Amino acid sequence: MTEFIMVRHGEPDYDVVNDWAGIGVAKNFAPLTELGVRQIRETVHRLKEENADIIISSPFTRCMQGACMMAKELDLDVAVEHGLHEWELDKTHSVRPGIRERMLTWKFNHTKWNPRSKWEHPDRVKERVLQVFDKYLQYDKVIVSCHAMMIMYTLGDEIPRQYAEIRRIRYDGKSLQEVK
Repeated sequence: MTEFIMVRHGEPDYDVVNDWAGIGVAKNFAPLTELGVRQIRETVHRLKEENADIIISSPFTRCMQGACMMAKELDLDVAVEHGLHEWELDKTHSVRPGIRERMLTWKFNHTKWNPRSKWEHPDRVKERVLQVFDKYLQYDKVIVSCHAMMIMYTLGDEIPRQYAEIRRIRYDGKSLQEVK
């Protein structure tokens, strides 16, 4: 079984992209804040003894920045995987900032899934994440630079993870188990 060490990105700096494109997709290009950089540095120290084989990352800037920081300190290669992108709150990529945040808050307060919504279904998030993981089953340990919603939906959690938090799973292509 391969161990996947899922690391949520550090705190992002959305202020630098708020006026950039006028729609929520601009947030995908937000870098880490100084605090976010420190959070990842602290996490890297906890990963030094892991003997991981590779780092895979979401294509979003906040994750790639963290993956690059980890790769430098751990002397590992990074592979960028599109399938590790953030949960798609708005699959049309047309919802304006502000409305997006209100939609997200509403989603967290309503447990019944609306099949007519523009949201990516949580089961689909898990499916695409595991499809990416399938490509890395030849490794013993893989560090994954990723997003809170991706971790939540893959593990079946109900609350988002903290910035730079680590969660571990073992996965063999069929069964998935969290490592405590």
